[in-house]
Amino acid sequence: MNKSTKKLKRTHSKSDAKQSPSKRQFRNENEKRRRDLFSKLITNLEDLLSIKQICPTNDQNNKFDKASILRQTVQYLQKHRHHLTNDEKVEVSNKKSTASKRNHVLDFSWKPSSDIVNIEEWLQIAIESLNCFLLVVKSNPYNTEIVYVSKNISSYLGYSQHEILNQSLFKFIFPSYHDRLRDYLINDHRVLESCDVSWKRAFSDDYEQCTIIGAFRNINENEKYLMSIVKLNTLDRTLIINN
Repeated sequence: MNKSTKKLKRTHSKSDAKQSPSKRQFRNENEKRRRDLFSKLITNLEDLLSIKQICPTNDQNNKFDKASILRQTVQYLQKHRHHLTNDEKVEVSNKKSTASKRNHVLDFSWKPSSDIVNIEEWLQIAIESLNCFLLVVKSNPYNTEIVYVSKNISSYLGYSQHEILNQSLFKFIFPSYHDRLRDYLINDHRVLESCDVSWKRAFSDDYEQCTIIGAFRNINENEKYLMSIVKLNTLDRTLIINN
């Protein structure tokens, strides 16, 4: 390996301690939105499961705390799990296995009622809970124009949507990962496959270790896109290029 190659090491980003006001404000608003939504979901769980009705008599006038409500919810789901699940799954094929052998890895058979949270909010919560953001790029392995990215990329990497859209994906990936990413894109896979890369942060020369997980889909006859999520593997830890 060439000694002149720039080395990467894990460390805390210095830019984390000096966040820009706009980035800090976005994170605070994002956290408040999540807290408010979580409180709303807890309240709805309490009502849906009639938790107050099963409280001891002397506690009838007291609200359960959040932990107690979640415990009751888990007990309810365990008791009724066979009635709550179905076979509606997203299937992921193993590239090395036969076409008939499939791996069931994602289950979208349940989501909250629309009067609790709409599907867009639910999807956003699910993606954020996995430390991920959504990414859609064109299939050209030498350009890979970004046509969609979810807003929560800002809380992870500091970019706004307009800074990312219509840019080449390679612009944000550490150069030593370009060949790996290009091979991943040339493969033109139709089942979920992953690719590990390092993605540059907006406010410094630091890079976050990420995993792109996606598959190609034809949107129309002549246009093909990689539909993916990008999972952050190094929250609060970054790859810093040493000069």
